[in-house]
Amino acid sequence: MSHAPTTDAAGHGQAHAHVSRRSLYIRNFFALTILTVAEVGLTFVLKDAALILMLVGACIAKVVLVGGIFMHLKFEVRTLVLIVCLPLVFSAILFVGLMPDSAALGLERMPGTPSFRR
Repeated sequence: MSHAPTTDAAGHGQAHAHVSRRSLYIRNFFALTILTVAEVGLTFVLKDAALILMLVGACIAKVVLVGGIFMHLKFEVRTLVLIVCLPLVFSAILFVGLMPDSAALGLERMPGTPSFRR
């Protein structure tokens, strides 16, 4: 692929700029590092439901950063993003939809754990 200037129909020259993604990767690395440090710090500060909520939120942010930049989903066409995102949406719907079934069985803990009771 040539990076020489091209001319349009009118004969005007146009130069193609080379876009470096190195700075994008470096920013993404630092963002992931900050999120990881924040997650570790949260475990010392928060407890119970608040901790879980904050950790899930940080996890989702990290998934978006990794998927968008390192997996190049940010630069892909819309159909590829739909191919990746739709199964995630369907699995979340199934997860939430099947939660009442586990409550109907009376399972207070997962089978195999010490405090499992029927």
